[in-house]
Amino acid sequence: MTTSKKLLAQAAAEVGYREGAGNSNKYGAWYGLNEQDWCLIFICWCAHSAGISGTVIPKMAWCPAFMSWFEQQGRLILRGSGQARPGDIVFFDNNGNGVCDHVGIVEQWTAGKLHTIEGNRANSVARAAYRQTDEHILGYGRPKYQQEDEQMQIQKKKVYINGRERELHMIFIEGENFPALREIVAALGGKVDYRETEKRIEITI
Repeated sequence: MTTSKKLLAQAAAEVGYREGAGNSNKYGAWYGLNEQDWCLIFICWCAHSAGISGTVIPKMAWCPAFMSWFEQQGRLILRGSGQARPGDIVFFDNNGNGVCDHVGIVEQWTAGKLHTIEGNRANSVARAAYRQTDEHILGYGRPKYQQEDEQMQIQKKKVYINGRERELHMIFIEGENFPALREIVAALGGKVDYRETEKRIEITI
């Protein structure tokens, strides 16, 4: 299971949890800031419980600082400049002043709608859905998970080389991290045609 899926599984297991009197909740108690706003603290708790390093999702309690951290890491996608992925952090501006005041975890993206799991939503952990153009969405933070979900397609093609029929396996992989694949390519040396772009690797064997 990739680290993004571990985070989502942890968050999903908490759906339905409700805070107690005076905004008291187990996430705030864990952080040491009980009875405070806890949407971001919930995400940090989930990351900690899923065993995700603080360099992937840092332990913070203030939403504007959390958003700034992703911007400094070059991992902030502003609304309208890219599509969210499962495991991304979504930043909201519910007050309309341009400052992040709420966060959630992106669970999925379907039919132009963003589906999230959020802490401190109506005093509970709950799922929600938004239009992709929702004006309250500021953007998304993309944690640098240790294992990214990759999309891979393999296409087979018959060709003739020196009069002999050969079958080429064309592999297309889209994602962000390809360490294992790079090692394979290095081991094969000149036996493969290899081309890497920012988001895609193409290999012909």
